[in-house]
Amino acid sequence: VFVEPVGCFASPEAAMHSRALLGWFSYILHGRGVAEGLFCVRAYSPLEWLFALLLSLMATMASVTCICVAFIFLRRRAKRCLWGGRVAGARKLQAFPPIAAVIPCYLPNEQHIIEETVRWITEKVEYPGQLDVFVVYNTPDDLPEIEDRLQELQASEAWPKDRSFRAMRVKESRSKAANLNAALKCVDQPYVVIYDADHHPDSDSLLLLLEKMVRRDVDCVQGSYYMRNLGQNQFGCAPCSFPFLARIIDAEFFTDWFLMKLVTRTFFLGNGYFSGSNALWKTSILASRQFSETAQTEDVDMAIQQLLDGRRIEFCAESRSGELAPIDCAGMWKQRLRWTIGWDETSLKHGGAFTDSGRLTCRARCGLVWTFLVRWLMTVLTIGAVYLGMPLTTVWPLQDAIWGK
Repeated sequence: VFVEPVGCFASPEAAMHSRALLGWFSYILHGRGVAEGLFCVRAYSPLEWLFALLLSLMATMASVTCICVAFIFLRRRAKRCLWGGRVAGARKLQAFPPIAAVIPCYLPNEQHIIEETVRWITEKVEYPGQLDVFVVYNTPDDLPEIEDRLQELQASEAWPKDRSFRAMRVKESRSKAANLNAALKCVDQPYVVIYDADHHPDSDSLLLLLEKMVRRDVDCVQGSYYMRNLGQNQFGCAPCSFPFLARIIDAEFFTDWFLMKLVTRTFFLGNGYFSGSNALWKTSILASRQFSETAQTEDVDMAIQQLLDGRRIEFCAESRSGELAPIDCAGMWKQRLRWTIGWDETSLKHGGAFTDSGRLTCRARCGLVWTFLVRWLMTVLTIGAVYLGMPLTTVWPLQDAIWGK
């Protein structure tokens, strides 16, 4: 893979003087495949240049990311020290408009957890205004026991703080997107918050979402997730499996929500984006578009539609909601494969609009390209650095004889 020597000399000084452009494009080889006593000048090969370029790009991106993360971390700490937390301010809002909490549900899979989720939201979530919980579900087969139970809950008047509960079956539905589209036609509250069927939001999460929506005057505020079943999930294959898969995912979510998504919002996109659950919307804005019933990730598709319409979306990482992690590695693989296919599908579907939409600023266009298209390049660079870079360092270690002095 190396090119032939440019020349060989009797001393390293002579070889050094023969290197053009201060030696940036060549190196001195001595002792390895060279006659004893000679110092040969060789030019870097195309493969070596490619390897160096790959490492440089990865180092640059890592440095930029670290700087951005450090800036956001220090800024958040400074804000907290100067102005304190937002929960106290949220409780002092002048008005608490009615909110509908919509929970889309595929009943065969989630029939054992849906009542627990309904009770959690109605009893645990703090909100001084009217909060109505709305479960909209689909099922391929009738499930009399759980469906009758949902009707009993709907007829109950024992909910705290005059809250109400409603359940509706969407018979023609085959997806979460169809459930949400049907629910939005029935919601008459000015704001709607969406939760998945396994979500247990923190008590102050809804207040934080509303406070940020009012303070920033935005159309949607997206909260964060964490894993609430940290001791139940298995990592590895039996019999060599251990209950810490949820902890791995929880650490990933923390990094993503409190660092990486804020980097994207602050330095690139200028907006957040909808992630499917624990998100507060203005009902009229969300209902102006339809969730795609064919998309693998209907939330990302909706996010791009709204961003292309010029809607403003913010992240609120402090508004947290606990969800259930996949039970094992096979479940996580299926989940992440669907996410990957969905992101690729949606990026290809809307990618052409990122540069020709008249409602977007230049920063927003660049942010969409960075968030949804440049990630392919980053994936290639990551694969190259890990699966090509590491093996190549065993062939070309960072030694003077290979990379020059």
